[in-house]
Amino acid sequence: MKVRLIGIGKPGNKPLLRCLRDYEERISRYTSFERIETPDEKGIHDSGVLVQREGDRLLKLVRPESYVVLLDEGGRSMDSSAFAAWLQERMNRSVRRLDFLIGGAYGHGPEVRERADDTLSLSPMTFAHDLARLVFVEQLYRAFTILRGEPYHK
Repeated sequence: MKVRLIGIGKPGNKPLLRCLRDYEERISRYTSFERIETPDEKGIHDSGVLVQREGDRLLKLVRPESYVVLLDEGGRSMDSSAFAAWLQERMNRSVRRLDFLIGGAYGHGPEVRERADDTLSLSPMTFAHDLARLVFVEQLYRAFTILRGEPYHK
């Protein structure tokens, strides 16, 4: 399975970026992983137009065969073990490409939501984009260690 994290904006916080890269390297022991970023839209003050343009850019990066998961505060919540079981179920279904999408400051628009196969929440709280990426990759790594019975998850 190939897992991709596709998001609006580029990480700017250097300490968080170092941690992000560390977890990405750890994940690569279990599966193919790629982080794709598309820049924030500049100079747009209409949130509807902003969400539309960001959504268009995200959808251009999603392949037709991808199983698409929105990371959204309004999505389904689960603990780490349940997320590991969810991931295992996708592997059992022979999902070859799993794309997780992080939207911009105003979230995902209707076209992106329509394309999604699932919507998951990292937390009911709102995170800065850099932190959301880090929380996600840590949880993805944790899920793989749970599935392999490794001691990382206690």
